[in-house]
Amino acid sequence: MSVYAIVRCHGLMSRLLSKDEILSLLDTDFRGVIKRLLDTDYYSVLAEREIRDVDELVLALAQKYHERVAFVVSLAPKEIAQFLRLYARRIEIDSVLTAVRLLLSGERIDPRRIPIPIPDELKVALTHATNLRELIERIRRRWPYSKISDASVRLALDIASPIPIEADVLRTYYRRMAEHIERLPHETREFVMQVLGVEIDVFNAVVALSPLLFGYSTELARSWLLPLTYMLKHQALIRAMSAHDIEEAISALRAYASILKPLMMGEEETTRVLALREMRRRAEKLRIYAAMDPAYLFLYVTLAEMEYRDLCVCAYRSYYRFSKELARKFLTF
Repeated sequence: MSVYAIVRCHGLMSRLLSKDEILSLLDTDFRGVIKRLLDTDYYSVLAEREIRDVDELVLALAQKYHERVAFVVSLAPKEIAQFLRLYARRIEIDSVLTAVRLLLSGERIDPRRIPIPIPDELKVALTHATNLRELIERIRRRWPYSKISDASVRLALDIASPIPIEADVLRTYYRRMAEHIERLPHETREFVMQVLGVEIDVFNAVVALSPLLFGYSTELARSWLLPLTYMLKHQALIRAMSAHDIEEAISALRAYASILKPLMMGEEETTRVLALREMRRRAEKLRIYAAMDPAYLFLYVTLAEMEYRDLCVCAYRSYYRFSKELARKFLTF
């Protein structure tokens, strides 16, 4: 079953768009984007639709992504299928946490400025909430947001930082993720962590820098660390927290120095995009080494997710006509 799934995934991988094809979408208008996508694997979700605005196009793109994930899950052995199903929740969680950050800064989520995909089932909550407490109340019915504590909400409001809420959500998510990863074969687990570990490490690194960047106490920052680590072990994270200056802290986190650099200029969103780019770079590289490992299914889902994110950026750019340069900053390559 696993070999059959891997072989099928090789075929699916060939249908993903090239970087040049995605970049070309930044040079056309909204109708042009749709026309070009009709000549690709997206024909199946666009041909029978009358796309009137960008929300309808993004919904179609989301449908294609979820169809791809569902198909791979249907082929995969049980342990890998459960892991992939959970892994695919990342886009939703990322959208929710972006909304948290924006509401804390006094803004509403606006795809013209931060063109992220918004899952349809959460669209009302994310786009209509007028303040942080209202958003949390709207999303608490769903896991992992049900684990956001009142104390974390109060603290986030008191210190004007999303980190307490992010930590509640991501700790809950990655605890369950760790359980599923442990059930994977050893080599598969190693391949998965080379990609997923970037996201885990970068969040922990941001937390480790928070005492210097934002003035939080070391004790508070320690409480936000995720239980799962990859290249940055807790000892290195604690060293960064205790550093006397940014240079010393970055030295302890040097494996991700280039990704963390924008934080020094207050560009947290750039750091998140750079982390996605590193995940994509690793996934593309590992396609060769994991060609006949069950991890190939994970790599396909990862690259399909990156394509979905990139196409959402292209869709928003063409519809709202913001600059090509701004759109390029949000692409995952």
